[in-house]
Amino acid sequence: MIIPDKIISLLRNRYYLSIATADKKCEPHAAPKILYKIEGEYFYLADHAIARTVDNLRVNPRASMAFMDVENLEGYRMSGSAELIESGAAFDTLLKGFEKKLIQISADRVIEGMKTGKRHKHFELEISNRVIFLKIKIEDIVRIGSQGDLFSEKP
Repeated sequence: MIIPDKIISLLRNRYYLSIATADKKCEPHAAPKILYKIEGEYFYLADHAIARTVDNLRVNPRASMAFMDVENLEGYRMSGSAELIESGAAFDTLLKGFEKKLIQISADRVIEGMKTGKRHKHFELEISNRVIFLKIKIEDIVRIGSQGDLFSEKP
């Protein structure tokens, strides 16, 4: 399923997205990850904690992500199958682009801080270079209306 332009637009300026996974006993786990890029039918997230999310995906490669369009009071849930990219040529290519993404995120936060007077204690450039990429193939998108109605989103 190609990701609809509306969702790409809503996520364009977001750097983090929470992902929900479950282990083989169906115990849920949700954690924020860095939204690296959206390409075709895939979301690429960076996981530098490399803990429960990765462990869960090794035994149950299904994931779900959700976010809110606050302006329109609509929510979105996207679900699909996940692949871990830990090494090899694809990993090396993603890592090079990810380093640039971290610089951009940090620069944006510095600029925000200058505009608002808000001081940040940490910046993304401090994030460990130990990372795994999560490649999520989106197979289902549901829009949750302001009245709680559910709508299947098709591109």
